[in-house]
Amino acid sequence: MRRAALTHNDMPRNGLTRDALTAGGPVLNAIKSHSLDRDTFLDPSLGDLSTPMRDDQRVRSLLEYITSCALDPDTTVHTGIMGTDGAEIAWAGEVGLCGRNSPLGDWHLGAPSRDCLEIVSSCVLARVNALHKKVVISARGSSSCLLPLQPKVRVEEEYRECGGTPIQSFHRCAASDAALDPAERDCGWTGRFVGSCTPGSKVTLQANAGTVLRVCRGIYGCDHRDWAPPAESDRCPTSPESRGYPEPETPWYAGVIGSYHTDSYLPVTFDCPGNDLPSGAPSYFSVMMAPRSPDPDSALADDADVSIVGPQGKYPAPEEEVFTFREGAFFGDIFDGDQHACYSDLWTQGDAYLNDRFCVAPDSDCFNHKPLPCLWELGNPGTEASVHSCSQESCGAEQSYLGCRGNASETGSGDRSASSDHAITVFLNHPCDLTANCAAAGSSDLSNHVP
Repeated sequence: MRRAALTHNDMPRNGLTRDALTAGGPVLNAIKSHSLDRDTFLDPSLGDLSTPMRDDQRVRSLLEYITSCALDPDTTVHTGIMGTDGAEIAWAGEVGLCGRNSPLGDWHLGAPSRDCLEIVSSCVLARVNALHKKVVISARGSSSCLLPLQPKVRVEEEYRECGGTPIQSFHRCAASDAALDPAERDCGWTGRFVGSCTPGSKVTLQANAGTVLRVCRGIYGCDHRDWAPPAESDRCPTSPESRGYPEPETPWYAGVIGSYHTDSYLPVTFDCPGNDLPSGAPSYFSVMMAPRSPDPDSALADDADVSIVGPQGKYPAPEEEVFTFREGAFFGDIFDGDQHACYSDLWTQGDAYLNDRFCVAPDSDCFNHKPLPCLWELGNPGTEASVHSCSQESCGAEQSYLGCRGNASETGSGDRSASSDHAITVFLNHPCDLTANCAAAGSSDLSNHVP
């Protein structure tokens, strides 16, 4: 089994600092030559692995993302080690890069191959987010059999702030919600899929009769109205129940287009939103549905959905048409402390962008080597940059960077390390997804990019 859905960029940077990698060294050395399972963590011949795992949150975070990248979504690593809260430390698989059907071997059953360690390193690096956001990304490798492009994209049920902020409308309904207008009820909704369209065009959807339909801007769900920022609030609440309602503000990249009753078979028409994207870029809308009654016994049918009526728009839209902004590539060997990144010709100041996304602090020394352009020269598509990290890109929809090499010189030239066969290329839905320097209107440090 390999991934059947997109993954998120939400790993704290603190798990990959030099100090954290040193603290986790005994554990990393153990798992890179043994299976990723309980027997390894409890093997006395490998030394005491419980202390760094129990005492250092950074080590646990790193191992959580290693497991998530490596193993299948139905596989859990039980360590047999109790945490300070008395519960067993355990991690779940997600992406399946070294899962049971991977050509790189199953890390859960035996020692990982060199290729397995390489692609898992790339995956972990691609998911680092020093800004404490939770952002869905399109991660693409050198082989589509490991990271196949998905035919449709699920609606996001959390906003990206604070490592993921739940959207009220996806919560369960209370008895008192039965009195509300079904289309304006902000509970009991189910996210469907993302559609694409040309900004300003008329999009018409046909929904199942007897349901309520909500259409939102972008790829995130929404409530029946947009909420202004509260005067004072806990910006990063620990649970939805603790933060009150409607405390969470509607972020600039999301919001409602409309909520509609579908008792009849009349179609719903709306204007395709611009979503503050660069001129010429396609735009997106997301679909939510709910039963008319908030009663749990009136659950939405599994096959309830909408269809496009007329020539405008596409629903559902495939992954490659929803994530069109190529960010760059990530590669290296985190088990040996080696970390590399390169940036696409999307960015006018790519090294500064990656520092913002990966390091937070200005001029931070969090990369082993200075990031270079991945391949193409800024503003001159099809022309190789004078010094670049990758040798080519894949054909077709993936557009992954291939043959990427780490640069051992801080000057941008000189000695180059061995080539990576398993760099992971990241595509974003919006160029502002992973930077702190975008204005609310979506402006960022971009070249003249047209997908």
